Amino acid sequence: MKMKKINFSFFRLLFAGLVVVAAFNSNAQTLSRTDDTLKTKDVVIVKEFEPVISEAFKINDNPRIVDTLKPQTGELSYTTLKKQIDTEFEVLPIRAAVMKGEPLEKLYKAYARGGYGLYNTALGELYINNLRSRTKNYGFRANHLSSTGNIKNVGYSGYSNTSAELYGKQIFYNKILSGAGSYSHDRYHFYGFDTRVDTIGLPTDFYADTLAKNAIQQNFQKMAGEVRFKSYFRDSNLVNFDLYARGYNVKDAFNANETNVKFTGALDRFYDENQIFLNFGADYNQYQNSLGTFNNTLINLEPAFATGGEKWRVKLGLRTFVNADTITTFKAYPIAFASYNLVGNYMVPYVGYEGNLSRNNFDQLRQTNPFLQNDQAVAVSNNKYKVYGGVRGQFSSNSSFNLKASQELIENYALFVNDYSNLVANRFLVVYDTAEVTTLTAEFSYQQKEKLNIYGRGDYFIFNMQREARAWHTPDFRGTLGATYDLQDKIMLKAEFSYISKQYAKSYNPADGEAVGYGAYAKELKGLVDINLGAEYRYNKNISGWISLQNLASMNYERWNLYPTQGFLGMLGFTYSFISR
Repeated sequence: MKMKKINFSFFRLLFAGLVVVAAFNSNAQTLSRTDDTLKTKDVVIVKEFEPVISEAFKINDNPRIVDTLKPQTGELSYTTLKKQIDTEFEVLPIRAAVMKGEPLEKLYKAYARGGYGLYNTALGELYINNLRSRTKNYGFRANHLSSTGNIKNVGYSGYSNTSAELYGKQIFYNKILSGAGSYSHDRYHFYGFDTRVDTIGLPTDFYADTLAKNAIQQNFQKMAGEVRFKSYFRDSNLVNFDLYARGYNVKDAFNANETNVKFTGALDRFYDENQIFLNFGADYNQYQNSLGTFNNTLINLEPAFATGGEKWRVKLGLRTFVNADTITTFKAYPIAFASYNLVGNYMVPYVGYEGNLSRNNFDQLRQTNPFLQNDQAVAVSNNKYKVYGGVRGQFSSNSSFNLKASQELIENYALFVNDYSNLVANRFLVVYDTAEVTTLTAEFSYQQKEKLNIYGRGDYFIFNMQREARAWHTPDFRGTLGATYDLQDKIMLKAEFSYISKQYAKSYNPADGEAVGYGAYAKELKGLVDINLGAEYRYNKNISGWISLQNLASMNYERWNLYPTQGFLGMLGFTYSFISR
């Protein structure tokens, strides 16, 4: 920075005055000492004044701490005092966490369903059950379905099915005890004859008479009871058990009577990754008809062993039977099964081999074909072997499938043929033959929560009979495809499509079809395409209305020869839930 030039004229005069005074004093002192006269001098300043500031002196010493206490060197020695300190810790209980969710749906103790449709078809159902309980479940159910038939050109085809059951279940910590008692009454008519043909010289209006209806009427009454005790031990060191006993008595309108008592048991226990099984049972059957009384007892014992790893499982065993009839025989069948999990649970191939004895009793036969002649012999079917294999799995988390192929050889395979000895009330006889059966099965299902459910199954059969020309009244193919849909929990829709291929009945009329030997002919019964639709509208939680449309194609199909089924059937009905807590 450039400094301003200072005007020194005043200072010059002041300085000159000071010099003169100083000189005067000095001369005065000198004169006083030496008596010299005062001399004067001129001082001329030829340069401007430049002040100079000298540099400051700095002390460069830094402060420091001088530690005069020096540590002593050497090894340190010390000891520790060993003493346990007693502590007290009190565990305070933690309040159980409670998940707060949606309130439980309100339940009703009773549910009723009723409907009415074509052919004077009446439907009634009643269910009564206890409400939610962790320890018990009990209730009552009753069902009724009846129709006057009204099938043209055949005898009176009315039927009714009525049943009632009491049931209960007691749930313990790791066991369940359950039981049930039931009664059923089923009524049918042997209507398999043409009313347009007078075969025994009766007037045509006879077939509509009440007496005629009673003459061709069949009734089945059945009383049954069962009890079961099963364990669910989580400890693998304990033996789980499943004990089951049941008995029934069934009789018809023509003095046929059957009593059956059966007991089965199953034990299993784990040893590390291995599992041991022991199944056992006894089945006693007594059947009485116009031909006499037939007693038979089956006793079985089946030990088995299973093991596996993360992806595979193998089971081996031996199934044995004692068949006590007019003579006593012993049968043994090896059991083998293996499966391997290829990709998660999305694809699991499996193979197996087994054999079995199974009973053909009167109750099972009449449920298959209610137009059965009651004075029939009942036989035990001997399934000599059954080899099977397939693959099951999932397309996704909410879909599954199963593809299976099997072949089996069965002695005493039951077939139904017409009994032409009674021209007015045509019934069926049971014939037994040895059959080699090959079965191809495909099934799948898809479930989208509780909204949509799609299912389907198809079975294709190949029969090779030893004596009979055909597997009478047995179609080569059965298939079903169906779906249910829940529209906002307000409207329920249902659709089902079924197909049954053609089948053959044994006939002795040359006009019925192809000759198969021994004076018999194979009468072809055409197949069936059955389309069923249904819908239900839920007015509220208690009341709903429904409609059912069956056999929309109205096909005249004979499931059994000379016994046509009803055509199109439409029904309307309601449901009602009541008695709440």
